[in-house]
Amino acid sequence: MRQLLEKMKKIASLLSIGVFLLIPSSASAIDGIGGGASFDALTEIPYVAGLDSEIALGFFVQNLGDSEVQISLGGETPAGISYVPERETVLLRSGAVTNYEFNLRVGKETPPGEYELVPTIRPQINTQSEEGSTFIPGISGQVVAKVIGASAFVRIRAENFFTDEPVVGNLSLLYADTPTLPFKIAETEGSVLDATVVPGNYIARFDVPGVQTVDREFSIREGEDKLVVLEIKALQFTLASAQPIIDGDGNVFAADIVAAVRNDLTRIEAPTSIEMDVLNDGNLVETVTLAEFPEFPEGVSQQRLTYTPEGGFSSGLWEFGFKLKSVDFVLEAPEMDSFVVPSFLARNLWTILTVMAFLVLIGLAVPKRFWFLLFKKRRKDEDEEESLSNAIR
Repeated sequence: MRQLLEKMKKIASLLSIGVFLLIPSSASAIDGIGGGASFDALTEIPYVAGLDSEIALGFFVQNLGDSEVQISLGGETPAGISYVPERETVLLRSGAVTNYEFNLRVGKETPPGEYELVPTIRPQINTQSEEGSTFIPGISGQVVAKVIGASAFVRIRAENFFTDEPVVGNLSLLYADTPTLPFKIAETEGSVLDATVVPGNYIARFDVPGVQTVDREFSIREGEDKLVVLEIKALQFTLASAQPIIDGDGNVFAADIVAAVRNDLTRIEAPTSIEMDVLNDGNLVETVTLAEFPEFPEGVSQQRLTYTPEGGFSSGLWEFGFKLKSVDFVLEAPEMDSFVVPSFLARNLWTILTVMAFLVLIGLAVPKRFWFLLFKKRRKDEDEEESLSNAIR
């Protein structure tokens, strides 16, 4: 019986990633979609009863036909459980591919239990023919939403193996109590991940794509508050700074750039560079290469230079993004540095106001008789000009 169940699971898994085709009787072209689910068939996904929660799922879909296909998500769900697509409908041209992502949502009103679900990609095609519209089979996946009336809390923290300082990367939490491969239930970009979970077995994962992956398995009991520390021999930016250099007149004429990368891994045996993206009011100005290495060494590599863009620093927000770039990966600094270059008016506002105030004071200091004689002379000149004009006529 067990062998029969295993065979059925394998068949269901193959169906979930199958390619479906249809040859319309009125056309020589083949219309259909191919692809599969991002999750294994019969993956068990845990939810804590009494909480509103969502877990990300998805399908890979390709239009194999010659006609445009519109895809959407369908499938029956019990009360309290729903599919929340990132996009309701997606139009695929011939040959186009897409990742159709959605969340499986379980509401707090859902009672504990196991709910078997079959989310399905439903394609539609508009074909003008005597036989009518064309039907294309969809792509389905099978999951089990396990709603459990028990919970615990876990905090996952990534720290530098040598310094205990936080390390930034892709942190994720995988649920291991499933008959399929461990399934990702939470993810964040940073150094800390907090999650309310059901009791069971899990995997905490730290990942920098193309650089390193660190896993740690752990178990958690009902009501437990657990801290899981991942000790990382890291590759990270320890300094990424851009500070304005100002002349005697208050103008920004250059920027002092400093970038430092600490490599606690082994030597990276590939060409590597430290680069800087420069933006002005959100628009990319240029990408500057601060340094190039035939191989990136262990330890701290620091670069410093004085930067001035072509044409100088115009007014506005200037931002500087740093990255370590190699053949296999791109590591970005956690935050961009920035400063604001004020406009000429803003930069000289107090000078302009001071001059205006000085002129007002001079005007107030002149005797009233001077202004009276000045206006009287101007009126006399205007009267003479008018008399001369009348005489000419």
